[in-house]
Formats: sequence, structure tokens, C-alpha cells
Amino acid sequence: MRPPKGAQSSSWPREKYNLRGRDLAGIHAEFVPFSAQTRMSGVNLPGAIIRKGSVDAIARFLEEQGSSLPQKVRDRVEEIASAGGTPLVVAENAAALGVIYLKDIVKGGLKERLARLRAMALAP
Repeated sequence: MRPPKGAQSSSWPREKYNLRGRDLAGIHAEFVPFSAQTRMSGVNLPGAIIRKGSVDAIARFLEEQGSSLPQKVRDRVEEIASAGGTPLVVAENAAALGVIYLKDIVKGGLKERLARLRAMALAP
């Protein structure tokens, strides 16, 4: 389901489904921001380390936890990448939980605009 045209994607679900944030201070959450060096982000909770990121980054994270990326997850990553999507792997502690399929939506008319730029030798 997509947000209505013009709606902010971050606020639309909260408004549509009446979702409210919760106070995370009480659960001692430490957020780990995404960085280009680690290629992952996540949160540290008491008893749980959760990460989301590139397949290589999560594979390294799992190795550091004494585990490895299951073949089933690697297969799903390959399916997503072969279909033109961006796979992101989610892990908790030493276990891969699943794969998120990110798919870019190309805006209408973009193909034609890029063709015009190429014709003017402004783009590869």
C-alpha cells in the first residue's frame, strides 16, 4: 500500500492507522545509525542486538556473533538482486531473520529526460 500522492511517507502510516510512538528511554534502546563504513544500522536492546544492512555487512556481523548467513537467506538475496531490487538483510543476535526487498520506482518521464541528456552529451 502506498501513501496518497503528496503525503509524507513517514507520517502517513501514523495518521492512517492511528499509530503513536512510544517512549524508548524505559527500555534502554541504543540506536546504531547507518554509516557508509559499516553499511548497516540497528538498535541494541537488553538481550537483543538487531541489525539491518547489506548482505555482506550482515554476513560479517553474524560471523562476529559466531554464526553465518544461511543459504536460504543468500538464495533470497540473489532472487531480489536478479529482479533488480536491493536486498537488505535483518538479523537479531546471531540469527538472520529475513530479507527486505527494496524496489526503486522510476518516475514517469525520467527515461525520456535521460535520453535527452544523453543526446546533449551531458549524461553517460
